[in-house]
Amino acid sequence: MNLTLVSLIFFFMLALIASAVFYYLSLQNLASIRREVDKLHAQATVARSSTMLRNERARCQQQLVGMEAALLASDQSALNPQEVSQVDATALEIKNCNQALKNAGDWMGLPFDLEWVDMLDKLPRLNALYRASLLDPSQVPLVILDSQAASAPQNTPTGASR
Repeated sequence: MNLTLVSLIFFFMLALIASAVFYYLSLQNLASIRREVDKLHAQATVARSSTMLRNERARCQQQLVGMEAALLASDQSALNPQEVSQVDATALEIKNCNQALKNAGDWMGLPFDLEWVDMLDKLPRLNALYRASLLDPSQVPLVILDSQAASAPQNTPTGASR
C-alpha cells in the first residue's frame, strides 16, 4: 500500500510539473504572438496613414489640374488674389504631405512621389501665371496661411517656392 501511495503521488507531481511547464511555454508563445501582432498593427497604421497622405496630396493635385484646365479654357492672362491664395494653400498642403511621407519613411521618390515644384512644372499655364503673380508686387494674397507668414513681407505670397 505504501508503494502504491508513493507511486500515485509521484505520478501526480509529475503531471503537475508537466502542466506547469506546458503553461509557461504557452504563455511565452502567446507573448511572442502578441508582439508580432503589435508589429503588424503598427505597420498597418503607418501604411494606412501614408495612403491617406497620398490621397490628400492627390486631391490637392487634382485641384491644381482643375485650375490649369480653367485657365486654359478662359485664356486668362493673370491670376487673381483668390487664385494665388488657393495655389499657396495647395502648395502648403502638398509640402506638408510630402514631409509627413518622408518622416514616416514612405517616400518613394520619382516617378511615384512628386515634389511641389515637379507638380507645378507639369502645369505650364498655371506655373507661368503663378510665377508672374509672385513677381508682381501689386497682387497681395487675401489669406495668411500660417503664423510664420505674419512676419513675412506683405508682397510675397506665403508658402510659395521660388
